[in-house]
Amino acid sequence: MRTHNGREIKADYILAFLFAVLAGAIIAGGYIYYRSVDKLHRIAVEKQLSAISQLKVSELVQWRRERLADGNIFSDNAAFSTLVRRFFENPRDADARTQIQSWMDLVRTHYGYDRVRLLDARGVTRLSTPAGLPPGNDETPRDISEILQSGRATMKDFYRSEHDQHIYLEVMTPILSTRTGRPAMGILALRIDPTKYLYPYISRWPVPNASAETLLVRREGKDVLFLNELRFQKNTALRLRISQDRKEVVAVQASQGKDGIVEGIDYRGRPVVAFLRAVPDSPWHLVARMDISEMSEPLKVHLRLILVLICALLVIAGMCMGFIRWKQNLRLYRERYQAAAALQEEIVERKKAEEDLKASVREKELLLREIYHRTKNNMQVIIGFLNLQSANIEDEKVLELLRDTTGRIKAMALVHEKLYQAKNLSMIDLKDYTEDLAGMIVKSHQRRPGAIALRMDMESALMTIDVAIPCGLILYELISNAMKHAFPGEREGEIRIVLRRRADGETEIGVEDNGVGLPEGMDIRKCDSLGLESVVQLTEHQLRGRVDVHREGSTRFRIRFSEPVYRERI
Repeated sequence: MRTHNGREIKADYILAFLFAVLAGAIIAGGYIYYRSVDKLHRIAVEKQLSAISQLKVSELVQWRRERLADGNIFSDNAAFSTLVRRFFENPRDADARTQIQSWMDLVRTHYGYDRVRLLDARGVTRLSTPAGLPPGNDETPRDISEILQSGRATMKDFYRSEHDQHIYLEVMTPILSTRTGRPAMGILALRIDPTKYLYPYISRWPVPNASAETLLVRREGKDVLFLNELRFQKNTALRLRISQDRKEVVAVQASQGKDGIVEGIDYRGRPVVAFLRAVPDSPWHLVARMDISEMSEPLKVHLRLILVLICALLVIAGMCMGFIRWKQNLRLYRERYQAAAALQEEIVERKKAEEDLKASVREKELLLREIYHRTKNNMQVIIGFLNLQSANIEDEKVLELLRDTTGRIKAMALVHEKLYQAKNLSMIDLKDYTEDLAGMIVKSHQRRPGAIALRMDMESALMTIDVAIPCGLILYELISNAMKHAFPGEREGEIRIVLRRRADGETEIGVEDNGVGLPEGMDIRKCDSLGLESVVQLTEHQLRGRVDVHREGSTRFRIRFSEPVYRERI
């Protein structure tokens, strides 16, 4: 009876656990679905912001080109230039004055300019339409000489008129002289009122929205200047400024060259998502933004529906668990017998599988040791062939290439020898390997015993063969290069080798000598040295690290890399 009660209690625990797992799966599924809806909604909002910003930037670029093209019509117009020259030479020439005035009225009427002025080379207004321009107007451009020399129409950016406090832009077109070699005679200024077209176009949003708006800004000194009127703050054009230090503001991010989707705060301090674009060929940056709170509003409906669905599924899951519990009471004893038999069979199979696995591991370990041993022996045979070949070669350059090749093969062979001797067949201690390799290189390259001292400052570092071989080749190139070139003649010196783990998890290998140093201006990435080129290639492409060279006082090479994660061979 106790056993029966124990089985019932255990079955209750199992059903409770299954219900908890099922409930967790339902809740997790609801959460994942909600997150997917959130992600899709966010993508849709980002696409909307991107499309709107692209549309507006394209229209602004086209608008600027059309305005500059209006100006260039007069710059390249010989008939108009002749009339201007006649008027400037003889201001009493009524015919020239009338024709120029007619041209200016026509341009202002048909192209929608607020005012058209004709300025001489000193910046003095000679004609204007409509007439009545006050003398000494502040709108005379200060850089008139640059405009005259440019020979092409330029646009004066948004400015506030001191005369009427309105905001304008102006297309400044130099009137070129018809006489060869003569400078431009004056400037035709086409003033634009942005409130008629530009501001309404910028502020217009193509779909109904409670918080979205488009901003046009430019960088001015240490501030970001807002160029258009804002939706939620009035009288801001050319008045509202925000410091460049407030990097959390999306308008500041736009002025600093960021492009694409960003999150931050707007001029009101509210969290927003925005798409940033620079307007080509202008100092303007466009910001299409929307409040994050508004973007999240449609998700609340989905969240409520998901919560209702989760509750209904939990109730159904509870009812299913109750039915299963009732069915389990009918099958309790039969299942206990079947479970015991199945358990026994599984134990036997697992023991057999464990023995088979151990035997396979032992076989693979022996095979891997044999591979390391044979690889090392094959490399020794290659070294022997190279040494025999060297005996028949008299060319020093070829002999030097063979010696370097032999050294590199010895460096790789030493890795396989260390792996063959190690208990862990997939890892070797880079410290022990470096000590043996450095000793071998110094012994084979120094001209007399004791001339070059070898000092090591190393920590123990276990590395896989995929990392140890490139490290060995790098160490060989740097140490042998120092032995051959850093201590010419009978010069004595010291080579210091550093191996340590940095606090950020990177491994650092350093080779330093107090020899003559590298040639002035030498760039290791552009030199003709195969050894230094190999160091750069092995570090950056195989170890995915970086190599630095320091020349102060002594020559120091620093190799830094993060060891990739490899599975052990055994």
